[in-house]
Amino acid sequence: MTDSRLTIPKIHAILVGINTYADQQPLKSAVKDAQAFNKVLKKLDASKPTLLLDIDAKHESIIAALDSLQYKDGLTRDDAIVFFFSGYAGRAKDAAEDDAKEGVIEGEKEGPKEVGMICPTDFMEKGGISDQMLVKLFDRISKACGNNITVFLDCLSGTFNWDNPSSFVVVTPLDATETVNGGTFTQSLCKILADESKSLDLLTVRSLADKIGANMDSKVECYGTNVDRVVFNSVGEAFHAFIPCHTDHGSMNLGAGSAHGVELGAIYAIYRSNINSTKNRVLTYLVVSSVDDSLSAKLSFLEGQPRVDFKLPIFYAVASHLPGESVKVNLSTSIAVTESSPSSIEVDASVVKEMLRSSPYSTEVDNPEDANITVELESNHVRFLWKGLQEDRGRVQPDLAATRIYSDASRFKLGLELAARFQYHLSRPPLSGIAGDFDIQLHKVKEQPDGDTNKPEVGEKIPITDGRFAEVKLTTSESCQVCLILHNNTEHPLWSYVFIFDPKSFAIYPWYSAKASLLPKDAPEIPTTVPKSCTSHSDEEDVVPLLRSQPAAQWTSKRITIVETYNTPDPSKPVN
Repeated sequence: MTDSRLTIPKIHAILVGINTYADQQPLKSAVKDAQAFNKVLKKLDASKPTLLLDIDAKHESIIAALDSLQYKDGLTRDDAIVFFFSGYAGRAKDAAEDDAKEGVIEGEKEGPKEVGMICPTDFMEKGGISDQMLVKLFDRISKACGNNITVFLDCLSGTFNWDNPSSFVVVTPLDATETVNGGTFTQSLCKILADESKSLDLLTVRSLADKIGANMDSKVECYGTNVDRVVFNSVGEAFHAFIPCHTDHGSMNLGAGSAHGVELGAIYAIYRSNINSTKNRVLTYLVVSSVDDSLSAKLSFLEGQPRVDFKLPIFYAVASHLPGESVKVNLSTSIAVTESSPSSIEVDASVVKEMLRSSPYSTEVDNPEDANITVELESNHVRFLWKGLQEDRGRVQPDLAATRIYSDASRFKLGLELAARFQYHLSRPPLSGIAGDFDIQLHKVKEQPDGDTNKPEVGEKIPITDGRFAEVKLTTSESCQVCLILHNNTEHPLWSYVFIFDPKSFAIYPWYSAKASLLPKDAPEIPTTVPKSCTSHSDEEDVVPLLRSQPAAQWTSKRITIVETYNTPDPSKPVN
């Protein structure tokens, strides 16, 4: 598929633009904003929008248009709903809250809360439409139509209090400047959507906001629990491995610093998007030239590597290899004997050696004992064997630690990259002191009745040797559920992320991603619920393959229990 517009659900839009207000100075370009955005939506094959301009954009008309979406013909669940507003916004006392406080003792009564509001053309007579009213409207719409709802407001973001809604997302500028040609926010919004029209499946709501802000050189805010989903889509989301980056007056800046373990000399693969997709390919490699502070670092081009024409204001990075230390690869003698290999084999010794020579993250060694990874050539594929960590040698069995990739040059290169990334991340030293922050336990899980898999009961404890190694031995075709229990031993809230490294395929995938912080050990216990597990899929060429489903999980405010099921392979089936 070459055109991502085919993957976008149908877009249903309500567009409001108001220049003329009673007793207010007229705006220059709000009507032009709505008309310009309408043109962009037409190019995205949106359905005919509801266009409310000037005198038509009354209080009742806007609310009626929003309410009608629940019953609109042709609108199916999870179609994209867009609400665009360009006009005045303001703040006012919440009359409903003020009325609710009547009868409170005068000395204890506080002033009424102020709410943000968009201003219809008749707001002086009918009042504005408050942010809380909009939340209620969109909540109601989402129950009928799904939460693929995007709100664009070309007015000051600081006017409103959205409180991280789950039924919709909001994109709005910190500074709503207008010119005779249009609002700078709307002009940038239209430009980015036009530029990205053929790859919208690689654009998240947060990325869109960042790119709009970069184009207009001003901060653009986005609100909502789903801002990392694909724009105009209820499926697809940003992947955790991508670090946001931006360019600023020629300087390339990584959105992570010393607090995240960023080191001088570390090499990062650079991507245009933070979506895990085969369409999102490596653009180039950049190296950390300075670590500015705990939250940011500077990037530059690798010495000796070709410099691409790099003009992206917003881009994303994935750690590639440990600074100053290449992954050591040993080529077995069989890979050099190309004369005895089948004619379909396209990888010969010269190709392999050139790949290793030009690779920024791996190097060839002659002694297998010095290697992190050995490479063997079999009849129609290459086998990459991970030899384990230095302190773990002898524990990894070759038949369980191999990935097989058909032996053309591109596949070999992919296997080399996956193996190198696997070794790099697994061998990185932990941040100082982090090991003592958690009390970590592994347990087998007792069998549960059908339908009760999200409530694991902790069973036999699995010993952890030297605080690092644990083994679960299973007989053929036996399965076992294992749970990891984490306790917060610190005096501060911690956000816990757990990853599994699979040496059989060199996959790195998330086992558990924090939904809330683990509270300090002395904090009171607060029972909390966790959504049921969901499954993630990916192709072989994705940045980091996700090969298993997210586990079932239970947690309270101070303890997480994460469950994974392991199965022994059927020896009659080959390893792929």
